[in-house]
Amino acid sequence: MFQIGLLYHGFRLIKKEKIAEINSLMLEFKHEKSGARLIHLQNDEENKVFSITFKTPPKDNSGAAHVLEHCVLRGSRKYSINNPCVELMKGAISTFFNAFTFKDKTVYIGASMNHKDLDNIIDFYMDGVLNPNLYNSPEILMQEGWHYELSSKDGTIEYNGIVLNEMRSVFSSPESILARNAHKSLFPTTSYRFEAGGIPESILDLNQEKLERFHKEYYHPSNSYIYLYGKMDLVEKLKFLNEEYLSKYTYKQIASSIIPENQFDKAVQVIEDYSISQNEKEANKTYLSLNFVIGKSTDSELYLAFEILKYILLDSPAALLKQILVKADFKENIYGVLQKNMLQPVFSIVAKNSEVSRKDEFKKIIFKALREIVHIGIDKRIIRAALNLKEFTVREMNDLKFPTGFNYNLKILDSWLYDGDAAKHLYYKNNLNSIKTSLTNDYFEKLIEKYLVNNLHYSMFVLQPKKGLNLLKSENEKKLLGNLKENLSENSLDKIIRDTVKLKEIQITASTEKKEYAIPIITIDDIKDDSIDLNTFEEECSGVKVLKHPIFTNGIVYVNLYFSAKAVDQELIPYLPLLCNLLGKLDTKRYKYFNLSNEIVLNTGGVSYSIKPFARNNSDKELSPQFMIQAKVLVNRLPALFDILGDIVNNSIFENDDRLLQIIKHIKAAFEMNINRNPSAIVSQRLTSYFSERGNYMEQLWGISFYEFLRNLEKSFYINAEEIKSKLIKTYDLVFSKVNLTASVTAAPEDYKKFQESFSHFCSSLRNHTVELKNYDFILSRRNEGIKAPNRIQFLSKGYNLKKLEYRYEGGLQVLKTILKYDYLSNMVRIKGGAYGSDINITRLGNIYLSSFMDPNFTNTLKTFNGIPGYLERLDISNKELNNYMVKTYSEINAPLTPFLKGFQADCNYFQRISAEDLKHEQDEIFSVTLEDIRNYKYLLYEIIDQDYFCVLGSQDKIEENGMIFLNTYNIFQ
Repeated sequence: MFQIGLLYHGFRLIKKEKIAEINSLMLEFKHEKSGARLIHLQNDEENKVFSITFKTPPKDNSGAAHVLEHCVLRGSRKYSINNPCVELMKGAISTFFNAFTFKDKTVYIGASMNHKDLDNIIDFYMDGVLNPNLYNSPEILMQEGWHYELSSKDGTIEYNGIVLNEMRSVFSSPESILARNAHKSLFPTTSYRFEAGGIPESILDLNQEKLERFHKEYYHPSNSYIYLYGKMDLVEKLKFLNEEYLSKYTYKQIASSIIPENQFDKAVQVIEDYSISQNEKEANKTYLSLNFVIGKSTDSELYLAFEILKYILLDSPAALLKQILVKADFKENIYGVLQKNMLQPVFSIVAKNSEVSRKDEFKKIIFKALREIVHIGIDKRIIRAALNLKEFTVREMNDLKFPTGFNYNLKILDSWLYDGDAAKHLYYKNNLNSIKTSLTNDYFEKLIEKYLVNNLHYSMFVLQPKKGLNLLKSENEKKLLGNLKENLSENSLDKIIRDTVKLKEIQITASTEKKEYAIPIITIDDIKDDSIDLNTFEEECSGVKVLKHPIFTNGIVYVNLYFSAKAVDQELIPYLPLLCNLLGKLDTKRYKYFNLSNEIVLNTGGVSYSIKPFARNNSDKELSPQFMIQAKVLVNRLPALFDILGDIVNNSIFENDDRLLQIIKHIKAAFEMNINRNPSAIVSQRLTSYFSERGNYMEQLWGISFYEFLRNLEKSFYINAEEIKSKLIKTYDLVFSKVNLTASVTAAPEDYKKFQESFSHFCSSLRNHTVELKNYDFILSRRNEGIKAPNRIQFLSKGYNLKKLEYRYEGGLQVLKTILKYDYLSNMVRIKGGAYGSDINITRLGNIYLSSFMDPNFTNTLKTFNGIPGYLERLDISNKELNNYMVKTYSEINAPLTPFLKGFQADCNYFQRISAEDLKHEQDEIFSVTLEDIRNYKYLLYEIIDQDYFCVLGSQDKIEENGMIFLNTYNIFQ
C-alpha cells in the first residue's frame, strides 16, 4: 500500500523494508513541515506500542531532563486538570505506560491491546510533551522537582519534591553511584559527564526559568522520534498526528547533537566515597571498577559482539576473566556491566568487597589476564555456547519487564538517535553470522586486543566506604536550612510559607476536583473479552503427571519441572534457596562445573531454579512448596536437555568447600545489591512474615531472614562445613525423588511426542524413594521493625490478613485496590507527601498491605494510611468513574501473556487449585461491584489498619528520630 517517496498526511515515506528476523515491515517517514521522524514496525502483534522520544543531552547535574519528564505529564492544554496522567491510568487498559530519562534522551511510551485506548495514549502524550501546563503553574516544578517546605514561621524548613527524593534513594546505592560516576571519568567534555537524572544537591539549582528553557530547546517535533508498533490503521494514526499536532509546527534547527568524546591518550583514575552505616566495618567494602569506552552503538556488530564477549569473560560460571580474578583472591564478587543506550557504550569490570590498596593489583591482573587470553586463545566450546545463548535470546525476545515492541524501540534508537540506520540492530542474523566466524578464527581475541588491551580510553574508578556519610549529609542539610531560615528576611519567609500553603491547596484541589470530563473514557463494552481458559491438559508420562499447554512457540519448548518440597524439614527451609543457587554451578559425576555450564548453554536457552510456595484453595496454611526447574530449549535439543538435568538432580557433588563458600559469598553479595536496588519488595516481604504463614515461608526463601542465614553461613563456614554439606545433601535427597515430580510443557501440539520421548528417559533416571510430608509451625508475631540502612530516604509497608479477621476475598476488593492506588494514595502519599510512589496489594490469600517508597515522611504516611476508612466513607464518584476503575482493574488482572507466561500461569492456577470458573467469578464480581460495596470496605480497612503491623527500612537518623513507634530497630548491614 505505502510507496517510497509519496506523502501521507504530511509524512513522506523515505524507507520501506522487510525485516524477516522480527517478522515485520519497517516504514520510515519524515514529517515534511515539522521535521518529526516516525517509524512503524508493521506486523500482526496485538499488543500495540506508541512512543515519542526527544534527544535531551544534559548541560549540568540539575536533572532538568528528569524533572521535565515528570512535569510534562502533570497537565497540558487539552488535559488541563492537575494530574491527568493518573486520571488516564484509572480508566486505561494499557499494558504498559511509563516514561524514562536516559543519559541523552527522554522516552514516553504506552502500549495497549485496544485501539481506542492506544489513541487516547497517543493524544495524551502528544499534548503533554508539546503543550504542558508547567509554563503557567510553577507549583508543578515545586511538587515534581523540589521546593522549600515551611508551614509556619516557628516551624522547621525542609526540602521536598518527588524527583529529589527519588534521586536521594538512587544515590544511596553504591552500585548506582559506581555506574553513574564512571561516565564522569570517561566523558569529561561531553554531556555524558552529567547526571541526567540529577544529583540531589544539584537538583536544588533547578528553577522555573531553567526548566522552561530546557523544554523550549528540546521539546519540539524537529527533535522528536515517533515510534509505532503492531497491528493498527497507520493512515489513521498519521492523519491524527499531522492534523492535531505536527502541522502546527515548522522545522526548527535543534542543537541536540550527541558529540562523541575524543579518545584518551592516557587512562584516568578517580576515587570517591559512598556511605555505610556507623556500625558497619569498612574492611572489604570497596568497589573497584575498570571502565572502557568501546566504539559506537551505531556499529551493530560490535554492539552485539560485546554482549557475547561479556558473557565469555564475566557472566558464565566458566567465565575466563572472572576465574582468573577469583584465583587472585578477589573472591567471587566480580561482575561485568555493558552500558548501552548511549552513543559510546561502556564496558565495565567490577570487583565488589575489595580494598582501595588493591586497585593497582586489580588493574594489573586484568590486563595480564586479557593478554594471556589473546595469546592462548579462547576455547571454541565456550564461544559456541555463548553464541548459542545469544541467538536464543534474540530469537525469543522474551523480556518480562517491557513489551516486545518497546524492546525493538530501544534497539532502533541505539542507531536512529545518532543518525545511523534505524533498522541496523534488528538485522541480527547477518551480525551473528559474521560473529560466528569466531569459531574458526581469532575474532574475539582481536576484539579484546583492540578495545580492551590496547585501548587507552578507560578509567579506574574506586568507590570506598565512609561511615555515616549519608548521616553527615542529612546533618549538614539541617544546619544549612537552619542558617538559611535565620538569614531570610520576613518577606522571604512569608513567601516560602505562602508558596507552601498554595502548593498544598493545589494538591487538595487535585484530590477533590471532578476530572472525568477531561479524560477519554474506555467502557466495559470496549474491552475484548478474551477467554480465561489457559488450555491445560493433564496426562501421565512414565508414571509422572504432565500438564500440557499446546501453544505455538516458534519451535521453542518450555519445560517446568515441579518437585514437591513439602518433605523438607522446617529447619532446612533456608537450604532450599541455597540449593537453587548451587545447582548447575557445582561439579557432577559427569562434568566439572565450568564444563557443565557450557553444556547447558550449548544445548538450551537457559535453565533456572526457584522455589514456588503455592498455597492451595486460597488458604495461607495449605502450603504446597515446589522446587521448580525451568528450561527452554529448541525441539531437537530436548534429549540433551533432559540428559543434563538428569545429571544435575541425581549426581551433583557438594564436597568442594572452596566452591561452596565462593557461591555463598556471591549469593550474599547479590542479595546486598538487591536490598539497595529493590528495598520496597524487601520491606513488604518482611511485613507479611509477621502475620502470614506463606509470608513467613517466603521470608526464609528470599527475605532478610535468608540474608541473615547467608551471613551466618559465611562467618562459620569452615567451622561448620561438614554440617552445612550434610544439610544440603539431605535437602537435595528429600526434593529430588520421582514421587515428588509434576511436569509441565508449553509447546506446539506437534512437538509433544518428542517431549515425551526425552522426558521418559529422564524419569527412568530418577530415584524413587518415598518421602514423608511435613507440617510446618511458623511463629507469627507483630514485630514492627525499623531497619536502618545507609539510605537517605524511607520505604514503608503496613498491613494484615483479612481472612484472619473473618472476612472473605472477593473480586470487588481489586476495584477497591485500584481506587485507593490511583486516587487516595497517589494524591496523599505522592502528590502531597512527596514520596516517589505508593501502592496497595490485595491477594487471594487475604494479605493486604500498603506501601510507600522513597518516602521522606513515613510517619505522615502512616497517618495517611490510617485515614483510608474515612476516605471510603466520604467517597463520592459517578457511575462513569466507577466504570473507569472497573476497566482498569480488569486490564491489570488480564495482562497479555507470552507463550511461556501462559503456560506458567496455568501451572500456578493448577497448584493453587484456581479454576477457570473461579477466575470468571472474580471477573463478574469486579463488574458488579457498587459504590456502596466500595464504601462498606471501610470496616475491613479499619480493622486491617487497627492491627498496627508495619515495617520501615530507611536512614539511621529517621529511624532513631522515630524510635518510639518501633518494637525493634537494627542495622541491616554489619
